[in-house]
Amino acid sequence: MRRFLAVVSAGLLACSDAQRAPAPLAEFIVVASDSVFWVRSEAEGIRVRSAPMLLAQLDGRFHELYVTDDDRSYYDATFLGQHLYARDLISGDSTLLLSDTVMPALAAAYGRANPEERPLTIDEEGAANPRIMGTTDIGILDVHGPWVSFDHVTDIDAVGARSRHSAQQGVVDLRSGKRATLATLFGTSEAARLTALGRQETSFHIDVIDRAPAVHFTEIQRDSEEPAGVISLATETVSTPDWWAPLLPHYADSVTPNERRWTREGFALRARPASAGELRISIALVDDREGEWLLGTVPAPLHRVLWVDPAIAGDSTRTALTKAFNEAALYSEEARVVSVPSRKGTLMVRPSFASNNSPVNASRASRPNSLASRE
Repeated sequence: MRRFLAVVSAGLLACSDAQRAPAPLAEFIVVASDSVFWVRSEAEGIRVRSAPMLLAQLDGRFHELYVTDDDRSYYDATFLGQHLYARDLISGDSTLLLSDTVMPALAAAYGRANPEERPLTIDEEGAANPRIMGTTDIGILDVHGPWVSFDHVTDIDAVGARSRHSAQQGVVDLRSGKRATLATLFGTSEAARLTALGRQETSFHIDVIDRAPAVHFTEIQRDSEEPAGVISLATETVSTPDWWAPLLPHYADSVTPNERRWTREGFALRARPASAGELRISIALVDDREGEWLLGTVPAPLHRVLWVDPAIAGDSTRTALTKAFNEAALYSEEARVVSVPSRKGTLMVRPSFASNNSPVNASRASRPNSLASRE
């Protein structure tokens, strides 16, 4: 199964019959914990569509981030690695961002030591309890413009041998696949300051504090006998780099304990906690007169909002987004298309269900992945 974000219901709400005024014109994509929600508010009404995938926005273009499996297993030895890619939705071109090298090396060594055995084919199953179990998991922690934060965990267990577990975090450039350093991200002076504080750049990811970037440092794990994963050390604020300015609109400019707002010309997007006890967030469009158009609920946390600029977005962008959402629906248990005709102010839900046996693009088949649930 393709390693996409887990599918959830859109949890859509109904608009009031009294709400007959047209909603503000807007188009944006909400990035939530395990899905993206594409909202188009036009003269004809409001349309909301969800999909279990992760999108990044760079220079007005959208890129899909995904992880694939690299299975090099034998009957009695499992070697399952992974690769991280970014795909430009318009061109369809994919860039390899991160590739596991441990599992291919182990599989090659196993093959040399056991020449009588052969790798499993795609249709063959290995032993239920193989002598060797080696897996790599690449998780996408978050994305900030061109920078993708990830964690990379390797687990190796073998009968009669010492277990080995490794874990680290890092940042990679989605444009080139090049690993980012502190100096690359924040400049040499900031990198030197952080180093002077005793912070090592071997394991870290980008965080956000009050609409500004920060660095979350973690302790790297190498060949431990116990699978402990990465351990948080500290989060340090940094001087804001030039590449951060275009990302500011992605984050709420007004934050209170019970509400976040993204202010735009003539309207705002408002996010509030949904019902008590529900880990969901209610989102709505609000105009200058505080007229309200409920859009639905999304799973918490809400990471960011990607605005679709009409001056940049054209038919090619929307065609590419439509194709990507259609493809993502094939890997989901449920996909929803929602239409809110402004002339009636009512909500119509048209659910469609995709079979779990739907054909999968083999070049992108993978295990489920998700953003880390971090506020």
